[in-house]
Amino acid sequence: MPSFKYAAQLQALADCPASDCREATRDAYRYVFRSRMWDSFTPVLAGQPQRALKWSDRDRCGGWALSFFSSADVAGAIFTKLQNTSRNIHKTIGDSIALGKLQTSDGVVSTPDSDGHFELHEYAGTNLVARFTVVLELA
Repeated sequence: MPSFKYAAQLQALADCPASDCREATRDAYRYVFRSRMWDSFTPVLAGQPQRALKWSDRDRCGGWALSFFSSADVAGAIFTKLQNTSRNIHKTIGDSIALGKLQTSDGVVSTPDSDGHFELHEYAGTNLVARFTVVLELA
């Protein structure tokens, strides 16, 4: 099995990535910044590790993964909910939704939850930026 990006951080957490995560080929929708797509594929804890000080190990594990959704409709609906509680959410998570296809060589993915959200723990060397295209502007 290939090594993971952020391997040292993942190894410090129990069952991370979760044992039920699998390699998969699937469409994936992600919040991105349309004017700086290159800055849209970094896990939250890679940029702000201090956010996890009070998180559980399970949440920390997810913080080292990339978040995706199974459809643009689901991602848009969740964005609207987030916008209702945080008017400037587009400045934090992205102003658009992009679509790309994940490959088995990219890493392992979790099963989508009831909201259609799933996570990708990337393998070292994975670069998703060029394979994603904006399909919906949110802000």
